[in-house]
Formats: sequence, structure tokens, C-alpha cells
Amino acid sequence: MILWRIILSTHAPGQADASDAIAMATATASEPKPMPMPKPAVDAKDFYGYLYEANKTPTKVLDALLRAIALYIINNVGDNQDQTLSPTKLAAFYKAVGGDYDRLFVNAPNESISFIWQVFGCQHTLQPTENDYEAPTVPSLTPRGFVRWQSIQILLEPEEHVPYIMFAVKNWGLKNPDTGEPFPKDISATAFPAAPDPDITAWHAACGEKLRKEATPKASPRPSFPSAADRMKDAYSHVPAPDSAGGSAARPRPVNLASDYFNHRPSFFTHVSPGGTAPRQKT
Repeated sequence: MILWRIILSTHAPGQADASDAIAMATATASEPKPMPMPKPAVDAKDFYGYLYEANKTPTKVLDALLRAIALYIINNVGDNQDQTLSPTKLAAFYKAVGGDYDRLFVNAPNESISFIWQVFGCQHTLQPTENDYEAPTVPSLTPRGFVRWQSIQILLEPEEHVPYIMFAVKNWGLKNPDTGEPFPKDISATAFPAAPDPDITAWHAACGEKLRKEATPKASPRPSFPSAADRMKDAYSHVPAPDSAGGSAARPRPVNLASDYFNHRPSFFTHVSPGGTAPRQKT
């Protein structure tokens, strides 16, 4: 109950009582509220630490950071009407942070991009095209898929991808999607690998060799879709584009992909070089 009603109900009306009540109410209302204690400054180096676990998977901090970047891309990069992590949105993202991945995300067909993400183990969906009568064919990463995709790119080419992440952290006001707390802007390059990870590079080469064997065209008496090699030739150099006079290659067998890079090893591809230059070979 409001203070003045309590006072009037417990005291007989009178000028003195009314004056006392007003004075009490005024004193109570004018008492200063204690100021909230300022939060201690966050040490960015301690906050981020090293952002990969021993098994090459992202730490919880890197996982949250990459999900924050994914949400920022969805809401703020490229076409705002496109609320997905589609190839066009990702092409716009890489340009916004200083890269150029048009070779993959603009020039490659949707089927090839989806195939790449499947092999990488990057969770994605198929979204509708502009034609409402067509089946959905536009591949789009989920935030979880973006975390895996981008964390792999950093391990393969930190010299190229670490500056992308540092730019996003410094300029985009990213907040942890789980807590709402802002990420410290002064992230250090020491939080990331300084050179391509040798284990991932070796794994990458072994998986590329396996993929080459699986993509070898085999004779088939019936017409088929373009081979995996043909679908991939404009994006990744580990898949050659052999002549397929004898028929098309079968799509590589589905793989049970898991989050751990080494317990379950999906087939893998060469890192996409930015711009129009030929992709670099991994040895």
C-alpha cells in the first residue's frame, strides 16, 4: 500500500500529522540509492587463453565467439532479408573482414558447396530458391556448422584467417550468445595457432588421398550425375577433374561425422585460396 494511505489510515487527521507524513515521505524518497559497483576490467589475455583444445576442437570461448560472429553475419552482413548463413552471406562476410571467397561462395554451384560441407562435417540446411516451385537447394550453415567450418579454416591457414576473426572482434561489438556479456575487443593473435597445425595438415593430406581414390571414375552402363570430382574442381585442388569417358564417379560413401577430428575422420579437402588465384596444394 502506498505510504500516504498507510499514514492516513493509522492517524487521526490533523495538520501536524499531515505535515509529519509529508516530511517522512519526502525524506524517504530523497534518500540516495547506492551506486552499483563497477565491474572489474577483464584481462583479454586471460579471458581468451588459447582457443583450441588438445584434440584440435574449439574451446567453449571460441565456440561462443564463432557463434556470435555467425549471428552477426545473419543479422548485419549482406542482404538483411536473408536470415541464413547462405553462400552469398558468407561471401559478403569474408569481404567485410578483408578476404575474398567468391571463388567458392559465388562461383561454385550449390551442390558443390553442400557436398564440401557434408564432407567437412559442417551442419547445414537446404533453403528455398527464388523459384517457389523448386525444391530447396541453397545450402546454408547453421551456427554450429559455421563454428566447425571456421575453426577448421583457422587451423589450416591461421595467417589468413586469424586477422579475419580479430577484425570482427574489434569492430562488431560481439556478445556471448549464452550470457549476453561482450567479448573483449583486444583479442591477441597468441590466442590462435601461429602456423598451420601439423596434425591437421597431415590428416588433411591423408583424407585428400582417400578422396582422390573414391572420386576415380568407374564405368557405368547408365547415365549419372556429374562426378564428385567435376562438382569440386572449381573449389578444391585435392579433387582432380579427370576425363570421364567411361562414366561418372559415384558419390563418396556417407560418413558418420563426429565432432572430434581424429576419432572419426571424414574425407577432407584443400583449403580454398582467396580471390581468383589457383588453390594452393597441401603437401
